[in-house]
Amino acid sequence: GKIFQWDFVHGLLESAIYGGRIDNPSDLRILSSYLEQFFSARLLSSSLSGGQRRSKGGGRIFPSQISLPNSCSIMDYRSVVENLPEDDRPAFFGLPANIERSSQRIISSQ
Repeated sequence: GKIFQWDFVHGLLESAIYGGRIDNPSDLRILSSYLEQFFSARLLSSSLSGGQRRSKGGGRIFPSQISLPNSCSIMDYRSVVENLPEDDRPAFFGLPANIERSSQRIISSQ
């Protein structure tokens, strides 16, 4: 089979879609990290094989509330996206639950 060009996808998302919008080098590194984590053959293969979808450090890549379908149907994936909660829970990004309080403290001290 063909080898999927993940570097092309990363470049497209990082440069074409977000290029020029991210002017902070730290934010660009974070975007790059997310692209490597969520747009990879490792993630896709573990998802399709029913794996636990764990990151390199052993933690889950997706929170337990999010489960990718084992199909190629866009409608199945659309259903997952449409059923996500409205609020962006910190756990979805691998952050601790109390991160908002920390953020509020930093903002108020500034």
